[in-house]
Amino acid sequence: MISKKFFAHSIIYTIVGALPLATPILLLPLYTAVLSEGQVGEIALYTAFGFVTQIIANFSLDGSVRTFYLDYQKHEKHLKEYISTVYLTLIGIGILSIVVFSVLGALSFQSLLRLSFFPFGLLSLLSSVLNSFFKTYTGLLITQQRAVRFFYINVSQFLLTVLFIGGGLYFFPHTLWGPIAGRFGAVFILFLLTLAFFIQEYGVKFKYIYLHKMWKFCIHMTLYSISAWVLLYLDRYVINHYLDTSKVGIYDFATKCVAPIELLVIGLCNAVMPKVYQAWKKLDITHTNTEINRYFNVMTLVTLFSIAMAVVLLPVLIPFVVKKQVFYQSFEYIPYLAASYVFLPLLSIFYYTLLYLKRTDIMNYYFAFCAVLQMIFNPIMIGKYGVYGAIATVIMMKFLMMATFYWGSKKHFQFYFNWVKLFYLPLLFLLMVIAAGYFHVPQIYTVSVLFLLLFAVYFKPLLQFSKHILKRFA
Repeated sequence: MISKKFFAHSIIYTIVGALPLATPILLLPLYTAVLSEGQVGEIALYTAFGFVTQIIANFSLDGSVRTFYLDYQKHEKHLKEYISTVYLTLIGIGILSIVVFSVLGALSFQSLLRLSFFPFGLLSLLSSVLNSFFKTYTGLLITQQRAVRFFYINVSQFLLTVLFIGGGLYFFPHTLWGPIAGRFGAVFILFLLTLAFFIQEYGVKFKYIYLHKMWKFCIHMTLYSISAWVLLYLDRYVINHYLDTSKVGIYDFATKCVAPIELLVIGLCNAVMPKVYQAWKKLDITHTNTEINRYFNVMTLVTLFSIAMAVVLLPVLIPFVVKKQVFYQSFEYIPYLAASYVFLPLLSIFYYTLLYLKRTDIMNYYFAFCAVLQMIFNPIMIGKYGVYGAIATVIMMKFLMMATFYWGSKKHFQFYFNWVKLFYLPLLFLLMVIAAGYFHVPQIYTVSVLFLLLFAVYFKPLLQFSKHILKRFA
């Protein structure tokens, strides 16, 4: 039986852990109030640069802590040496990353990205390197099941980020000092705090043997993360190359508006997949069954419903919080970007199945394959079709990732799904959204048809759920 404590901690790890991802979305009203669409685009480019430098500076040591911690948790001396080695390695790689990227940035940032490296590129680099300490420490807290400290430190990060960026935008309006220098200020304080925790709890001692043991894991996961970065952020730079930063700003604004859909699916997976793993382990099976499929069906139903709501409501709700009409150009992109998430539940199922099977080699291979195709298609599609080319590439890549992950996992795991619910209905909705946009049909009609189809396909479980609710409140 799942305890109340376990349930409460799960909520903390899911909701509070999503705050770093949700912060840029929550800051959109502040950005759009005082910055131009071109400046919002520049922030997106500097932020994407920060993400890739953080991947390299962190070298997946945050993931290694969560993976190898269990090997040493019963031996306090070895555990302290291991954690101390991790954060001392972070310091070494961080210093090296700052030196190397500063030199490269000074030489090529302007010519490649049409942005100045000093001061905002350098501040983005410093923020990303220092943030890798915070990321590693919060991962360690999850592994140690220290939910209370995890809650306080993540909420502190959120409040400091909003306070520093909001204050920066107030005192330095119409410049990038607020968003970029403000974020650096918040990250710097959290870096000092987490470094103090590391030294206080684990001391200062470096043992190469621990790093040697983690090397293979770290290199594989770093390559995996770089491939993921290419799939998520490369299109901003290609849009900037073929168009300009204002188009980057509009496109990035649109992607952030629909990003809560992804956060919702992540939350659903965090709630559902532990139960699924338990069932697979208990029954010792390598296939899905009716009971497990109910979880997946609910994930798909909720995701499709949230996408439909985003398609219809976002153009109505955004003007209440964003007053600059130039950002309303994003309304023409939002339906397609929202609909691109239709396969995310299915992709997540195959992704978590591969994790369950410990087949990260397959994940790396297919992620790298999709990243290479992204690098090929992005310049072709964006060069010919502009922002719509970027959106078309996003849809193609998400479909391709879902298909390749299925292909890689089905050799080791059998999926007995209701494919109408999990694949054909989402595919039909995606095609309807695209067709409605092409023929200039209001998306409300597309969403209405989807609701009718959802009611028809999910009639029995919806009826059972309604009866259950009525009994609870009778």
